Amino acid sequence: MGLIAASLIWFLLAYTRWGYEIRVVGANFRAAEYARMNITRSILWVMVLSGGLAGLAGIGETAGIHYRLQQGLAVGNGYVGIIVAWLGRLRPGSVVVIAVLLGGLMVGGDQVQISLHVPSAISLALEGAILFCVLGGQIFQEYQLHIESKSTGTRKSKVRRLTRVGWRGTGKPDEAVDRAKEGRLKTDP
Repeated sequence: MGLIAASLIWFLLAYTRWGYEIRVVGANFRAAEYARMNITRSILWVMVLSGGLAGLAGIGETAGIHYRLQQGLAVGNGYVGIIVAWLGRLRPGSVVVIAVLLGGLMVGGDQVQISLHVPSAISLALEGAILFCVLGGQIFQEYQLHIESKSTGTRKSKVRRLTRVGWRGTGKPDEAVDRAKEGRLKTDP
């Protein structure tokens, strides 16, 4: 059921006008306003669709795994869904692969808890560590730390500066402005 839903979402996002509007609204809210897309309608329908898919997942777990409704059945699955969406970079195919891997991590964490007598939160700690490593990698892709040493009189000091990576990942914050002034912004490789 999950694979069918992921396939339908992929088709919806890739090949329909509404999928295009969803991607535009998600990527650049102001561009969607400028294109006169109905932003409120898109957001509400995405919320309805997401809630319906979450409800189907809950029904699948309740009816297919536990065979009854009980208290505390799916506590924390929403947070795992956010981690899966973030690691999959919101691509349905990647989300399926990441969901299977994190599901294996959760089941493996339960088995490690039973066999090695470690705390039950070991799989959650591993999920958090994976998420922080991915976030850290994205920060290092977008920003560069520049350490410059300056000497003032008798004292040397190191200046640390965090700058956003410039145009085309060069790390020079004003390079895009310089290229635009010289007219080379779109022609340089």
